[in-house]
Amino acid sequence: MNLNLQINHISDEQMLNLIADNDVKASEYLYDKYAAAMYSITLHFTDNKEIANKTFTEAFLQLKEKNKLLKVRCALCPFLLRYTHNYASQYIKKWGISVVPKIKAVDSQLIHLLCTQCNSIKEAAFKLNITEATAIKNLQREFLVLRNKNY
Repeated sequence: MNLNLQINHISDEQMLNLIADNDVKASEYLYDKYAAAMYSITLHFTDNKEIANKTFTEAFLQLKEKNKLLKVRCALCPFLLRYTHNYASQYIKKWGISVVPKIKAVDSQLIHLLCTQCNSIKEAAFKLNITEATAIKNLQREFLVLRNKNY
């Protein structure tokens, strides 16, 4: 079976359990499933791919080093998008790098509400006047767009 297909069949709950159990493959699964979307979020802040890559790499490593994933009590995808957005924002400010949004990764209203305003999916759905099920479906679609971009 193709590795990509295997990763897509691992639920976020299963992945979090593997991480909690210190499974050696858990980080690989997490990377394969979420790295592209996380990286595209960092590209929102700068037109410099080297800085975006360094920001993403450090953000991803901090997830493991600080055991942030062990504290996840909501959906993993919104958590990772929000975490990456906040990390990149702080990183860019810390180093005095000008924000030059070259690629609008955080274009969608739903992604914007989840990343920048710490809304839950339920709260974002209410603000957008859509059902929670529609919000989840839209988030999945937007996530796949972020994940499949080739930068």
